Amino acid sequence: DWSFLLCLTTGAILCATDPVAVVALLKELGASPTLTVQIQGESLLNDGTAIVLYTVSYNMLKGEKYDAGDVVVFLVKTALYAWILGMVIGGFFFSWIRAAKNKLNHHSCLIQVALTISCAYLSFIVAEGIFHISGVLSTVAASLVLAHCMWPHVVSHETMHTIWHVFEYLGNTIIFFLAGSLTGDIMVRIPPAE
Repeated sequence: DWSFLLCLTTGAILCATDPVAVVALLKELGASPTLTVQIQGESLLNDGTAIVLYTVSYNMLKGEKYDAGDVVVFLVKTALYAWILGMVIGGFFFSWIRAAKNKLNHHSCLIQVALTISCAYLSFIVAEGIFHISGVLSTVAASLVLAHCMWPHVVSHETMHTIWHVFEYLGNTIIFFLAGSLTGDIMVRIPPAE
């Protein structure tokens, strides 16, 4: 018999969706890139919301007391503040990317790619490490600001796409490798049935 809080915590862990297979199928079928991006973005928002829900339910499972007002305040603080922080950081990095748009200097492309990577890491680290709010939602907000504003100022679109596709591929590969390794390790430890 599981308690309600244990069920809520487990549900928060399991509710995050993984669009990797769907996105791969959409790309293979030649679907609109806009649809693919929307599905990936929706998945990231789900992940951020699941992390916030997990944090609340796990804290309650550990014994912290929350009433309805506390939960609302925590959700607003963790989600809304993360979104605002991400937009501010995204705007700050957009101004740097715009300043580094000299198409005649071949280092501009490298600088712009490095700035997008730095924006992703900084938005997550500042949100989680300093303000203790959702780093995932902060990173999503920062990336949406960049995706909306920076493309006319990017020196090499092909380089930017290639670098981020490599990161996406490596991230998915590492996550699925670790998940498979951990699952295999657990399966080895299960005692045989009598």
